[in-house]
Amino acid sequence: MLIFSNLYTIGIKILDTYLKVLCFLKIGLLKRTLKKKGVRFIVLRPKYFNKFSMILDLNDEGITNELLLARIREEHNVLFFRKFLENHKFDVIFDIGANIGFYCLLELENSLSNIVAVEPVHRNFELLKENLFFNNAKENIISKTFLIKKAVSLRSDEWVEIKIPSQGNWSSLKTLPFFKNFYLEKVQTISLETLINHYKTILNSKSFLVRMDVEGYEYELFCHFKDFFCKQKNYGLVLEVHPHIIGKKNTLKLLNTFKEFGGKLIKVIYDYPILFSLYFKNKVNLFKTLNPFAKQLEEIKDIDSLATFFEQSNRLFSFHMYYLKP
Repeated sequence: MLIFSNLYTIGIKILDTYLKVLCFLKIGLLKRTLKKKGVRFIVLRPKYFNKFSMILDLNDEGITNELLLARIREEHNVLFFRKFLENHKFDVIFDIGANIGFYCLLELENSLSNIVAVEPVHRNFELLKENLFFNNAKENIISKTFLIKKAVSLRSDEWVEIKIPSQGNWSSLKTLPFFKNFYLEKVQTISLETLINHYKTILNSKSFLVRMDVEGYEYELFCHFKDFFCKQKNYGLVLEVHPHIIGKKNTLKLLNTFKEFGGKLIKVIYDYPILFSLYFKNKVNLFKTLNPFAKQLEEIKDIDSLATFFEQSNRLFSFHMYYLKP
């Protein structure tokens, strides 16, 4: 196992970096060529999208680059997320950190739920609206979608500064150490509890799902609203957890908080790099062989085992977590 781990850490990362440089040079050339022709936005149908397409902003260096490169992002998670929505029905889905609508459109394609999409960054929010209205002609999705231009936080009606790098999908209330260049935007807040209670009431919801990607702020949110989630029933959580941002100690505290909610861990996913999606299409088992951390994570069936894994690991990396409380 150690030999395979070292192989992945050294060899695969070098290969990944080399291919990434080549691919993103190619993407950079493509974007510059289009911009010279006066093109700012393009339309693309991502992989696994059956009905909807997305408008992408060529000025973005994050999700736009990924989708231009491979027509997909977080492929392993996307495949499981689609099955999860087919097998588990929710009256309302709270998409927190909706960005430009990638997961919102997946939710609208693969469920009958009402969608509450929350995105604080102005440029992301405007493109989120455009993507929903662009696809509304194919299927009436606006009538069951609620858009909120606020930052989900601990308290409502405050004004806070959000950090926005050139990769728009990495915007965060936290200061991310790996981004040196970013600009600030003042946004209004809404508390997580207020958001959920309000839309559960007006939609007469008996069950809900929280899909969240807030670049490390999940630690503050779930620890602060622990009592609220302990009291709730019939809900699910689909989260990207960021141990490399919040640190090992806070990761363990967060996992213990999830345990106190009283639900069950359904799945843990360590997504393979986007270049794996590009060059080794659908070779999930090959990725698990090359990266034993992915295999170990996906064999975990409960919160205690997940906490033990990170307690004993010297590596901190983000992962997707699926959780249900009946």
